[in-house]
Amino acid sequence: GAEIKKRVYFTVKEVNKSEHMHATLPSGAFYVFPTVMLGKLDTKDDKEFVQKLLLEKFVQVTRGSGFGMPGHIRIVALPPTDVLGEAIERINAFCNEHAR
Repeated sequence: GAEIKKRVYFTVKEVNKSEHMHATLPSGAFYVFPTVMLGKLDTKDDKEFVQKLLLEKFVQVTRGSGFGMPGHIRIVALPPTDVLGEAIERINAFCNEHAR
């Protein structure tokens, strides 16, 4: 209910602080599907992005292309906000390190 909605809002707000990602509020789901500016990174697609992110930053997200949304990632917004915040910081650091 309200706690999940708070975490979804938090996730979208934190993702949108990045210059490499943009997210909008989902309609009723606890998944956020940010667009990743892959053209500005040294990863060829969302599959390579999620693989490298897991190996380098130990953050697991799902590739959007598996849901018909190539160029996106799927973040599950169920963990507590401190955990979500840490994960999004790591995703942002990954993007900054892989920027062209």
